[in-house]
Amino acid sequence: MKQWCIATKNVTQFHKGLIIFQAQLNDQIAQAKAKAVENAKHLAQVAVESAQELAELNQAAAKDALAAAQDASSQLLAIKDPQQLAKLAQPEAAQEAAKYAAATKLK
Repeated sequence: MKQWCIATKNVTQFHKGLIIFQAQLNDQIAQAKAKAVENAKHLAQVAVESAQELAELNQAAAKDALAAAQDASSQLLAIKDPQQLAKLAQPEAAQEAAKYAAATKLK
């Protein structure tokens, strides 16, 4: 009977140890989940900020392109003779357009 009592006491202590271990493990899992949620929120915030910045850049590029198109339209509408048209079609004008496109990409 004494051996049975000792065995029962050992099993009870082992069971208590398992309960404590399980509680610690549950705490660690909860902390890991909380950190994962925090990281996910941070990544979502960074994604939103990046999308906003990209939208602002695209809007600015669209405004610049519209202004350039309006300027080009005004120049075309102001042409009175073929020499003025030839002057607009010079390689320098094409280079200017290429510089504008490159500058827009760099933004």
